[in-house]
Amino acid sequence: MWAQRSLFSLPLDTLAERTDSSRGGFVFDATGDGTADDMFVANYNQANEIFVRDGAGGLSLVINAH
Repeated sequence: MWAQRSLFSLPLDTLAERTDSSRGGFVFDATGDGTADDMFVANYNQANEIFVRDGAGGLSLVINAH
């Protein structure tokens, strides 16, 4: 089971600055909607993250809801 937590909402042409120690990432289609606009972020010494588009131009962080 997965849950989404709304993290931020940004226009598509805006970059977000964070202090996490990310080492890489890629875009892919996590939601199965046919568009590669979701993101996987590989982090160093902390949990990796998946962000999905929320349909309103923002991103939501996917968290494990176990």
